[in-house]
Amino acid sequence: YLSKSTPGKVRPVLDKKFKEINMPEGYYYRYAGNYEFEDETNRELGGAFLLAVILTYMLLVAILNSFTYPFVIISSVATSFLGVFLFLFFFDFTFNVGSQMTIIMLVGLVVNSAILMLDYALTMLKEGKDIQEALWLGASVKFRAIVMTSLAIICGALPQVFDIWEVKASMGGVIVGGMLASIFFTFTLIPVLFWYVYRFQRFIKHILRFD
Repeated sequence: YLSKSTPGKVRPVLDKKFKEINMPEGYYYRYAGNYEFEDETNRELGGAFLLAVILTYMLLVAILNSFTYPFVIISSVATSFLGVFLFLFFFDFTFNVGSQMTIIMLVGLVVNSAILMLDYALTMLKEGKDIQEALWLGASVKFRAIVMTSLAIICGALPQVFDIWEVKASMGGVIVGGMLASIFFTFTLIPVLFWYVYRFQRFIKHILRFD
């Protein structure tokens, strides 16, 4: 159990055992090795994740030529977390260093689906379609490409979920759970958010034009 598990699961077991030991005065224990590495890495990965989100946003601004629409696409990162944590919870995986590093990689994966759909919807808007029709065309035309691409990623990561080493298994779980959530929310929540952002922009432009 100890050799195949992660520090996050082993540490509570060791803490319980150490409390049962009556140590002489002046003696104590501390964790080293992988435990120290995990504590240090946890502090660094937060900054790495934030940097990944910022760089992704800047790239989306350049692609879409807008400062507001990229927020809709970035929201797909947040919604994918729901799938990640549910998957880790139901499979009893820990949120370890491996899964945290995979989440940073997941940022670049989950935005692809929203980009495909919304980029096509924006093209339809430029051709004179209304917002509802543009979103419908974006979702229907790109549905097959989005689903097939996401399923290919999921199938590639699925064998890793059943690895006996929990660190590798949790890394696969992050990808599978995140991509499953991405498929669902790309066709449900993302169009709704885009519709509200688009209507809000039109409302602001109307007020400025009226003034």
